[in-house]
Amino acid sequence: MNESPSKRPSQIPTAEPRRVAQPAPSPAVEKAAALPAPMSEPAPPPPEIPAVSGISPLAFFDAFAHGAEAVADEMAGLTRSGFSTVMETAEAMLGAKTLDEAVAIHAGFVRKSLDTMLSGSLRLTDIATRLAADAMPSGAR
Repeated sequence: MNESPSKRPSQIPTAEPRRVAQPAPSPAVEKAAALPAPMSEPAPPPPEIPAVSGISPLAFFDAFAHGAEAVADEMAGLTRSGFSTVMETAEAMLGAKTLDEAVAIHAGFVRKSLDTMLSGSLRLTDIATRLAADAMPSGAR
């Protein structure tokens, strides 16, 4: 069983890594290293945020959060409604026998989609109006 020279791993001598002399630390670094670690103190409480135009920032952000939640809920409802309309229309289109039937189904889809979009837009406008009224200072209303 002779091994051919090409199957043997080559043994390349490795050089030792070069050692670089480290500069001596400065006296300030030595002095800082000798100091004990500072004790951790509790953080001071955050400063109070002043009210602007008669409404506190927390009340404003609370009103904004409720408004954003209402907008998100309305958008989710519009998305669900639109998806169900598309699915109903697709099923009806698969059952269409004539071109006239398909055109009537599509016209119904467009009508229903437009009605949904308009009513959703009105509800979103109402939500935005309530949000603006809630965030506005009581003296400015």
